[in-house]
Amino acid sequence: MSQFIYYFKDKKSLKGIFYNSLSAFFFYFATVMVHKGLKMNTDSDAFIYAFYRYYIGCIFFLIIIIYKKIQINIKIPLPVIYRGVFNSIAVVLFYYAVQLGETGRANVLNMTYPAFVALISGPLLKEYPDFKTIISLLLCLLGIFLYFYEPILELTQHILFSDFLGLASGVIASLAIVALRGSVHVARSEIILFWMFFIGTILSLPFCYKKIFLLDKLDLYYLLASAIMGVLGQWLLTISYHYLDATTGSVVSQLRIPIAILYGWFFLEEPFSLLAWVGGLLIFSSNILLAFKNDSK
Repeated sequence: MSQFIYYFKDKKSLKGIFYNSLSAFFFYFATVMVHKGLKMNTDSDAFIYAFYRYYIGCIFFLIIIIYKKIQINIKIPLPVIYRGVFNSIAVVLFYYAVQLGETGRANVLNMTYPAFVALISGPLLKEYPDFKTIISLLLCLLGIFLYFYEPILELTQHILFSDFLGLASGVIASLAIVALRGSVHVARSEIILFWMFFIGTILSLPFCYKKIFLLDKLDLYYLLASAIMGVLGQWLLTISYHYLDATTGSVVSQLRIPIAILYGWFFLEEPFSLLAWVGGLLIFSSNILLAFKNDSK
């Protein structure tokens, strides 16, 4: 904890916190654009929003690679492929959750991925949970239960399905994070990001290629706004870790949870639910506890 407090006194680290916080804003407001765009036009869907995000991101990081004169190896390392595939599936599920439900609920359920990373790291990476990790997992599971309890009780199947998609995106995102842990040992961050966006472009294209040239100006506005915000969020998040350690970066990234809950309630008129807010707080607390798990080492 003392090391985390130190970051607020160091100017370079404050820059990292600023970049990381800004990435949380961009990631959330990218989903706001998805939600608004898909609510206004039923001809679009999550796949085309994912395609634009990945296509623009692919070009963006290709330009960075060329500018930095980084060599691209055509043979893609297997962990990098897994990272791209799982990330693509997670984003599509997440966007469908935003399309069918509420941005706040979708974002909070998507942010359960740190708990699932801790859960699957045991069998996959032989990182078995300690007592603090188990407590974190229990908090997250209780938060998830509170999110699903009310829809099940009221038998609102439509909301339940969007919540399920949000949770599924968190589970798949955890696999992408585990793959990222392997990727950082075999490739630079710019290369990992380029292949992630490239793979996402290729995987999403078959599901939306017929709609790409049938979009009106309003469609393009939301598509481009969402894609640019998503790419900027990813870029700023990457830059922030040049100034922050993993613990501090993970803690600051959790800002997306309160941003999603509060903005959705105040500005998108998403309904207030005490159980959901308590559930979101438990998930937030679980992620913070996981982030500080190794801080004392």
